[in-house]
Amino acid sequence: MSLMAKLKGQWRGDVDDVRDAIIENLSAVLSARAPMWKNTELSPQLCNSIAAFGMVSSLRSQGKSSSDVILHDVKQLIIQFEPRLKEVVVDLDENSVATNKLMFRIEGLISSKFGEEVVVFDSSLDFTTSSLDVRKTNLV
Repeated sequence: MSLMAKLKGQWRGDVDDVRDAIIENLSAVLSARAPMWKNTELSPQLCNSIAAFGMVSSLRSQGKSSSDVILHDVKQLIIQFEPRLKEVVVDLDENSVATNKLMFRIEGLISSKFGEEVVVFDSSLDFTTSSLDVRKTNLV
């Protein structure tokens, strides 16, 4: 759901809108530029704040070990900045390791006022175009 739809009053306020809002937030969190400071330079109070917002390791060379580090960072950012998504699992598509487009799946449990629902987001991080794609899938 876009910001314009919310401003026009087209926000339904159901679990689909919560899911769409989570996708928007995940896209923003994972697309953010690297934080200005590394977590080791921050005081404990600032480590969980906007000062640590963004991915640090996405510019590393592509390969299995780098992919694991990148996906670990993805999971940590989701846990830190998307509290509506619980029990987060990020799985790598092994076939994408040799390409310039890292494919992965984000799975989790949405916890909202509507209850709990398992969701799966098929995602990709394209190093050639520096773009991120997060899409919901119907397969759970």
